[in-house]
Amino acid sequence: MTDHSEARVIEGAGGGGPLARLAGIAGLAFVAGVVVQNGVLLAGNPMPDAPLDEIVDFYGSGGGRIGVAVGLVALNILFLLCFASGVAERISSHPRARIAGRAGFGAAVLLGGAFLTTTALQAVLTTRIDELAEAGLVQVIWDLHGAAFTMSATGLSAVLLFFATGSLLGADLVPRWTAVLAL
Repeated sequence: MTDHSEARVIEGAGGGGPLARLAGIAGLAFVAGVVVQNGVLLAGNPMPDAPLDEIVDFYGSGGGRIGVAVGLVALNILFLLCFASGVAERISSHPRARIAGRAGFGAAVLLGGAFLTTTALQAVLTTRIDELAEAGLVQVIWDLHGAAFTMSATGLSAVLLFFATGSLLGADLVPRWTAVLAL
């Protein structure tokens, strides 16, 4: 029986082939997109417990930038799934970590769905805020938005949990010494 552990470590140190690099670039693009979307375009977004008039003001006056942020989500989800696919492939190549890799990709798909739900509700608020306010439905849509946002946080937690578990089970995703930082 041949020991391939040395070759595996050397291969892992180089970051893999072109698809692995593409997945890494997609991961960085996802992070950048989320920062632009949430930190710039949606800056000042009302908190979940905000009064109705604050929600109506924000979504009534920010149509253009909110529209760009909503459109950016579609691109961010493509980046997320490309990144998650690359990470899941790398983790799944190790027999002990295979289930964690697949579960991590599944969680990323669910995370993308939660992002889409949150975004669809923001699009409804932006395009129909006056009608929703007249009908007394802003709070209902805002509560649904908050619930979808909570699902996003849960999905992100699951992605991180499964991918970190896969790496710790021997997938050589990150250097072993970084496990100390998790303590």
